[in-house]
Amino acid sequence: MKDVNPYSSPNTPLIEENRNPPKKYLNPWFSMWLQPRATIQQIIDDDPVHLVIGLTCMASVLMRIKEASLYKMAEYMGLMSLLGVCIVVGCVLGVIWLYIGAPFIQWVGKWFGGRGSQDEIRAAIAWSCIPALWGSLLIMLEMMLYGREMFLGAEARDYNLVDLKIRAAFSVAHGIIGIWGAITFTKALAQVQGYSIWKAMGNMTIVLIAGFIPVIAVGYYLGPIGSQFN
Repeated sequence: MKDVNPYSSPNTPLIEENRNPPKKYLNPWFSMWLQPRATIQQIIDDDPVHLVIGLTCMASVLMRIKEASLYKMAEYMGLMSLLGVCIVVGCVLGVIWLYIGAPFIQWVGKWFGGRGSQDEIRAAIAWSCIPALWGSLLIMLEMMLYGREMFLGAEARDYNLVDLKIRAAFSVAHGIIGIWGAITFTKALAQVQGYSIWKAMGNMTIVLIAGFIPVIAVGYYLGPIGSQFN
């Protein structure tokens, strides 16, 4: 039997454990709404590439569906064909945005002192899509209520006053989610880049302005082609 020193202090393992309590886990599907900086930091600490492609592609597909509604695509194709095009185009554009947009954001961000890696920036892009993905519930509800009419021009729709108010409510909800998603991304980008939200806004302003130039150029040259189908 070991000798016990009656004057020694007792072992207190519980006190030692309480000095460094376990870090609270954040569920990104919920915490990204109100704690984007802490959430993205947890994600990049654990695995910055986790679900990045899937989340971005899903958000891009939802954006294409909303665009199809704005551009009256159901006037040119059936509902299933339209959704198929949205899925294919959405996935392609989502991957392009990840692997071309992230390096460009990183390059511009260095002007502001940004230090995030491309994987970390891609994580910020993907996980800030969480509000948009929750917005898919609204899109599904719209499709249940209106079906193919959701993708027709206003003149082809037979809406009464109640329908118009419901559609207006959907538009407002989508707008709020879009604004919140932009705020979420700005905060997530600021966290991974290690600078302020204002610098993150400047970073993205330059990226968006530079990105619009080729889009406008393509639209200018493809406009006459698209007019042949009207």
